[in-house]
Amino acid sequence: MRIARIIIALGLGLAVLFLAVPWSQGQSLPSGWQDQDVGTVGVAGSASYASNVFTVAGAGHSFTYGTTDGFHFAYQQLSGDGTLVARVVSETGYAQAGVMIRETLSSGATSMIVLDTSSYIYNAYRTTTSGSTSYTQGSYVTLPYWVKVARSGSTFTGYVSADGVNWVQVGTSQTISMAQNVYVGLAVTSGSTSYTYTATFDNVSVNTSANPAPQIASVSATTGSIGSQVTIAGSGFGSSQGSSVVLLNGTAVTINSWSDTSIAITIPTGATTGYLIASVAPGMNDSNPIIFTVTSSPLPTGWLDQDVGVVGPRGSGTYTAGVFTVTGGGSNVLAGTTDAFHFVYQPLSGDGTLVARIVSVSIRCRAWPLLLSVQKLRPNQRAVFE
Repeated sequence: MRIARIIIALGLGLAVLFLAVPWSQGQSLPSGWQDQDVGTVGVAGSASYASNVFTVAGAGHSFTYGTTDGFHFAYQQLSGDGTLVARVVSETGYAQAGVMIRETLSSGATSMIVLDTSSYIYNAYRTTTSGSTSYTQGSYVTLPYWVKVARSGSTFTGYVSADGVNWVQVGTSQTISMAQNVYVGLAVTSGSTSYTYTATFDNVSVNTSANPAPQIASVSATTGSIGSQVTIAGSGFGSSQGSSVVLLNGTAVTINSWSDTSIAITIPTGATTGYLIASVAPGMNDSNPIIFTVTSSPLPTGWLDQDVGVVGPRGSGTYTAGVFTVTGGGSNVLAGTTDAFHFVYQPLSGDGTLVARIVSVSIRCRAWPLLLSVQKLRPNQRAVFE
């Protein structure tokens, strides 16, 4: 049986303990962010930031029609190509909330926004100044849900994701001529000039070639108990911590050491399972998310786990008394061009074998020892099943 290399393992690094204190001011936005009403809104909007959450309230009219916009905008300037990612966490009423790139702050500016309203996704865009807005309706979703808008030259594209990892394009890319310097941010409208509705966003990340967003490449563990120490490897974390934080399901973890490419953390008391991210000051720009499971039965050292592909319900992997327990959603891995499953794995370089005894399987569950013959855990990669 042919087994090829998978990924590179990273070791742990420990140092002196420092307490990470997250940005908590709710009266202002992080450095580089501004906010204002755009167009005719009737009632003034607002924007604030606290504990990794942007809260934006806005009035105005719908993003999906008309030749002008009316909404509240929390934004920063973008020069050239770039992407904006955010997770829409909550909305009041019939709020329309999403991520937008627009050429100017005038009401009739060219723009693209990927938004959620009443659990439906839309990609709305205006391709000429003061022209009519067009839109593509996407799927029905349940909040929280991830949205992304990207600019590459004059090409603008919208995406959505259930997990912040596996992205699906919404509609087709649009050709929109914009100036080099544009505005990118979080946009909210109530669809009425009589009242505001509010939306909250987290995991907000602006990425450009000039100012790349922080990127987590790997972690030394994806499961751990309270007090466990984990090393995060990647880039763009900054040479020193300053006001930057690492958050696990919204809670700041304890920082042991910090550099631009590596952060060592300890899982603190009270931590719960969820997204592990680095939020880098002064703009509080967030990294890509990694699912970390807080459990009293973590996987052995060297073993990692994650969902591969679009799985629906999140999977998990634990280890107790010599037994691995793996739960997973997804699709049949014996058919199709992509896979969707939960994977408990460790790195392997070169040839090797994997032996396991399947002790029990729940109803309609399929379980295999699985070996991936590539370096990245993507849903469309070659794999060998035994």
